[in-house]
Parts: sequence; C-alpha cells; structure tokens
Amino acid sequence: MSTVPGSSPAGGGSASRPIRIAVDAMGGDNAPGVEIGGAIAAAREADGEIEVVLVGRQDLIEAEMTKLDATGLPVSIVDAADVIGMHDAPAEAVRRKRGSSLVVATALHKKGDVDGLVSAGNTGAVVAAGLLGLGMLRGVRRPAIASLYPTLKNPAIVLDVGASVDCRPSDLVEFAVMGVAYARHVLGRDDPQVALVNVGEEPSKGNELTRAAQSAMSY
Repeated sequence: MSTVPGSSPAGGGSASRPIRIAVDAMGGDNAPGVEIGGAIAAAREADGEIEVVLVGRQDLIEAEMTKLDATGLPVSIVDAADVIGMHDAPAEAVRRKRGSSLVVATALHKKGDVDGLVSAGNTGAVVAAGLLGLGMLRGVRRPAIASLYPTLKNPAIVLDVGASVDCRPSDLVEFAVMGVAYARHVLGRDDPQVALVNVGEEPSKGNELTRAAQSAMSY
C-alpha cells in the first residue's frame, strides 16, 4: 500500500476510528476518473468520518489524483494491476484475475483492513467476488442485490433486483429478513414493513412461487 500526500493508511486506528471504505477505482465505464472524483468528494463531505482506500492501477490513480486537490484528505492507494471488464464472465473473471482491483478490494475487506467495498463495475463479478471472497451469512442461501426506490414518503428498499434468478419461497423470505435488517440499521426505520411484489393482493393471485412465499411470510 502506498499513500498519497496528506492521507491516512488503512491499518490501525481506535474503536472510534473513521469507517474505512475500499473503492474499486477501475470498476465502471469511465474508470478511474469518475470513481476517484467521487471518492474524493465523499471523503471531503464526510469531514473525517470515513477513510477511502482507492484500489487499482497505482500509476493511473496517481495521475488522476494530481488533477484534484486531495491535500489533507484521508485517501490512500492499494495497487492492483488487473481489471475485470463489464463483459467478462463474472465467476470466471473473479477466479482468474486474482490481481484485479475488485478481487484485491474484496480481500482487504475479508482481512478487516476496510469496513466496506464500493464498486461501479461488473455487477455479476461484484456478487461473485462477495460469494467467493467473503462467503454467505449463516442462514442465507442466495445473495441479493438491494436498491432504494423513491416513494411519496420514504424510500423503499427492494430486493432482490438481479443477483438471483431462480428462487425458492424460502429465498424470498430471507431477502425480506435482510431487507428489514437494512431498513432498521442503515435507514433507521423503527418498524419496517414487508411487502411482496405480486400481480395482485388477493391470496389467489400470483404464481406458485409468490403464493408460497406469501404463505411463508404470514407467520
């Protein structure tokens, strides 16, 4: 790991240390400029509450950093020479490109060097990296991608929106549990409500999967 001027390394810190976020600097259609610009803006706005670890080709990251004023910001760099592209086969790319920015960033998370990972890259590869590099929570069979949807009141969290195609009723129940946990601990909702997206609200509506899931959720 090398650090840019005025930055803080990813290791160390106390119990009250800032949250450390790894950013896949090479993930995305316009990487690394957009990713680095966004990371620096986030670090500046957070005012010391987060540390950013940019993961990717060090030469390209440093070249972009020279264009931006990051003096005094807690931003560091971890070199990763390879890149997983948008058209790479997700699982194969994660297994084959061990030195890619996404895989290296995931490894930092597994080791505890960072608290979270952000990537705008290949969605399937991000899911695969999480599965292969971090594993699943106990009691969760399938991964889920969550997205916040705007409503007339507060945003609703919807999941899954693309990680799993063929699901069991129990998978939908697990997605609901994970969504409730996110709503409580991230969105600050005291009593989040769960709804099942279906073609109608009557008990007879929907296919076999949604009817079975609705029955399982009615406990």
